[in-house]
Order: sequence, then C-alpha cells, then structure tokens
Amino acid sequence: MEGLRMKKFVLVFITILSSLTAFSQCDVTANFTYSSTGCRILHFSDSSYYATGYSITNAVWYFGDGDSATGLSATHYYSNTIKSLSVDVKYKVTVKNIYGDSCTNTFTKTIPLRTLPVVNITSDPNPPVCLSDTVQFYGLTSPSVASWQWDFGDAVSSNVQNPLHHFADTGTYNVTLFVTDSSGCSNQSIYPFKVESPTVDFSVSSNPASILDTLQFNGTSGVNILSWSWNFADGATSSVQNPLHTFSTKGDYAVTLSALTDNLCTPTVTHTVSIQSLPVANFTYSGRCLGDPITFTDASSSPNGIKKWVWYYGDGDSTVLRISDVSVTHPSVNHTYITSGTYYVTLKVTDANGDERSKTKNVVIDAKPQADFSITQACLQDTTFFQDQTVGTVNSWKWNFGDGHTSIAQDTANKYVTPGSYSVKLVVMNTDGCSDSIVKNVVIDSLPTVQISMAKNKLCFGEQEQFYGNSQDTVTWHWDFGNGDTSAYQNPLPYTYPGIGTYQVTLKVTDINGCQSSASDTVVVMDHPQADFSFSSQRCVNDSISFVDKTTSSFGILTSFNWSFGDPTSTANNSSQQNPKHYFSGGP
Repeated sequence: MEGLRMKKFVLVFITILSSLTAFSQCDVTANFTYSSTGCRILHFSDSSYYATGYSITNAVWYFGDGDSATGLSATHYYSNTIKSLSVDVKYKVTVKNIYGDSCTNTFTKTIPLRTLPVVNITSDPNPPVCLSDTVQFYGLTSPSVASWQWDFGDAVSSNVQNPLHHFADTGTYNVTLFVTDSSGCSNQSIYPFKVESPTVDFSVSSNPASILDTLQFNGTSGVNILSWSWNFADGATSSVQNPLHTFSTKGDYAVTLSALTDNLCTPTVTHTVSIQSLPVANFTYSGRCLGDPITFTDASSSPNGIKKWVWYYGDGDSTVLRISDVSVTHPSVNHTYITSGTYYVTLKVTDANGDERSKTKNVVIDAKPQADFSITQACLQDTTFFQDQTVGTVNSWKWNFGDGHTSIAQDTANKYVTPGSYSVKLVVMNTDGCSDSIVKNVVIDSLPTVQISMAKNKLCFGEQEQFYGNSQDTVTWHWDFGNGDTSAYQNPLPYTYPGIGTYQVTLKVTDINGCQSSASDTVVVMDHPQADFSFSSQRCVNDSISFVDKTTSSFGILTSFNWSFGDPTSTANNSSQQNPKHYFSGGP
C-alpha cells in the first residue's frame, strides 16, 4: 500500500516538474509579411514564432519614416515627401505566459518603395507676366504619367498636359500640377506665378491750353520702362519720356502714351488735352538784390489781346494794370522787397474774351553786403592803410581814394602827396551781383614846417654854439648835434663841441597830429691857426725888413693879419698886410 502511494507521488512530481520546465523556456522570433494595396500604401501582418504557452502581449511597428503603430497588423501610407526608394521597417514583439514570464524580439526588414512620377512646370512667357498675356504652361513629367490635373490658383483647372491660360486679374498665383502614373502613384509641383499690370500716366503743364503754348508732357510709371511712345493725335509723335509739344490748331486731342516695361508689358494711357484760344501768361524780371527795385516785364501773348494784368509779388503786395493804364503792349512794374528770400511771383492776365491764364515763377531776393572799412590815418607822403570791414559775403572790391588812385584789393593802401580832405569810396559786390557802397573822408595834414637857426655856422674850437628851433603846433623837439649828442628842447642850452670837424645838425619835430618833419644845417668847428713868420736881416740904417707870414690853419683861408713891430717911435708900428715891410727908426 505504501509502495503504491509512493509511486503516485513520484509521478505527480515529475509531471509538475515537466510543466514548470516547459513554461520557463520563453522563446519568440519576430517576423512579418507585407503587401501593397496602392502606390506607397503597404499592409503589414505578423508572422512571428513563439513557444507554446506564450501569447503576444505587445506588437509595435516602426515604419522607417518616423511614424509607428501597434497591433498584429497595420496599414501605412508613405508620403511623397520621402525621396528614398526604400525604408527599414522594424517590428518589435513581446510574449508572456500565465506565470508572467515574458520576452521580446525585434525584426527589421528593408522594404522597397515605388518611385513617384517626376513632375515639373514651365511656362511661356516666364513670370512675371503681363495681365494681357495668354500663358502657355508645360507639364514636364515621367513617361508613365497617365493623368494631369492643373489648378491655376484662380478657380480655373485643366486636365491636359500643356494647357493655355489667361489670368483675369493681377496677383501671385500658386499654379499646381497633380499627376498620376499608370501604377497609381501621384506627385505634384507648385509653380508660383506673378501676374502684373504695370501702369503709366502723364501730366501736362497746362490743360486746357492755348494754341500758343509750348506744353511740357511728363510720363511717369512705377516700374522700369524700356521705351516710351507718344501720340499727340495731331500727327506728331515722340519717343522721349518728357517731350515738349505745341498744338497748332484748336480742338480736343486724345493724347496717348504707351510704354514698354522690362518684362515686355505695354501699358497705355490716354488723356484729352483741350487746346483753346487762350492767352499765354509769361513775364521776365531783372534784379535780385534786397532794397533794389525789381523790374517785372510782361511777356504774355494772346490772339485776342490782353486787357488786364495782375501781379502778385509773393509778399502780400500786388499791382493791377488795365489796358487803359498802359501805353505799351508789354507793360513793366517795379517792386522792392524788404526781406531776402524766395518769393513765388504770379502774373495773371485776362484777354479780351475774359479768359484768364497765369504764370508763376520763383524769384530769389538776395541780401546785400553791408559795406564798411576802417582807416589807419597817416601823414602826408606816408602810407594810409584801408581795411575792409564789410558784413556779408563779398567777391569784388572797388576803391576810389579821391586823388585819382584806385584799387580792387580787399585790404589796400594809398600814399597821398598833397594835403587835404579826400572822399574815399568803397563799392563791394557779392556773387549774385548785389552791391553796396560807403564813403568816408580821410584828412591828410600838411607836415609841420621846421627851421633851424644858430649863432654862427663856423666857430673855433672851444667856442659855444647857440641853436634855435622854429615850428608851429609842435609837441616834441629832437636835436641831433651830429656827434651823438641830442636835446629835447626847442632852443637847447649853449653847446660846445668836444672836437674840431664838420657836423650835420638835425632838428626833428612832431606836431599835434603825430606828423613829423626835420631840418638840417652844418656847423664847422675849426682849430685855431698857428701863427709864425720869418724876416730878412736889416743891413743898413733906413733899410726895410721884410716879414713873411708862415701861419698854418687847418680850416679855410686866413682872412686877417695884425702885425705889431715893437717900434713905438715909428708911425707905422702896426700892419694888416700878410707880408709887410717895416723901417725901424732906431736902427738895429
């Protein structure tokens, strides 16, 4: 009995142990199959192997383009944006038994993708195009393409490969071509397409205008223009942007301007210009300097004659002239402005029919320079300096010194040779021709008269000399005695020269105007003569003795002689001859 129970226990234990061993051996091999259900549409199905007692608890698909899915099967669409021809698909499977044992396996397979049809768009002309253009579109695709679908972005479509299309409005359109090939694969291309409608316009200087007007036409556009074409509707044309034109007869003219843009658009505009028998207002003017009268002269014309002129000077003033006020065809008026600046002067004329026309011009009034100068006063025969002190910009100077001399320098000088009062005039002018002048007087005083007198011009060494000065309105005296000694007195103290010689004595005086004069004279200081003589011997009584003067003198000729013979009994004891004879009465 015991043995039987033991056999049953062993059998049960072996059975349980076999079951435990079978469930503990987890094994799974992931795998899958796929099939195509359309262009780039693939269906994936699980075909994994796993051990008995296990079941799939989690299955994840990784499609190779960033997307994923779960489940034992999945369908996935590969976008046309994927340019590669294959993808790596990964399948991850997890299995588990009832005891919670699990294991995971991953399988990766490279899946080929179908090639999408090639699609490109071109056009003739290329964008940008003109609104008036009909565009030929071309669909450049793979040979396998079976259908074309165009969307022009303006609610219009086409299913031909190379359609023609005309856009009804300007703008930028996304032209799209969607193609499908014979295997069901599709692709598309988007072609940004700009449609423009450039415009031109023009203005005319006067409208209505007169048959006498030369009209200025100005063409304008917001785009780059290659060429301009005008038709003035009177047989005349022009190819410049801003032409001048004169109509010879009255009437309404449909003037047309056409242009060619850089993308070959040809915008056109037409305006009517009315030509009538109107007056043509015009005027000229002369002058532009502040404070000077500005002369305005009518230059208007009219086939009917002008009967009224109204001038508006731009500063609030105006002048009205009527035909009864004037005696000339083109009257003139004068106007003086009180401040500088730019003034818009308008002349309005009225003809005999009552038609009015006006003309406006910019008149620039320039400020005058303010002439002024300073004078550096000088004495007669000295240089008088003149310095320009004009306020304002000046480029021309004209001086008149009142003595016949002139100058065109800015700062200048003049030497007057005759005393008197002179009117000096300075005229200055700026680059605009505006001038101003000023006159100032300059007084040129006479030089003071000076005289020298002295006790004598010749004196012997050791003698004193007395000098005297004479002059009017003198404030300073300056003596130069010719040897370095000086004096500042009118009449210096008696002066003794320290040596013999000839001296140039000069007296310079300065008067109350600062003018100076001088006078000179010569003083000769002589050495004393050295007296000497010789005589002949007396041999007999009553013989005369001859005396010979041998005096020496360094200055001049001896002029007087005074002999004394020491013979008091003689009636001729003295002689004034240079070489006398004498009879001594008492003998030798």
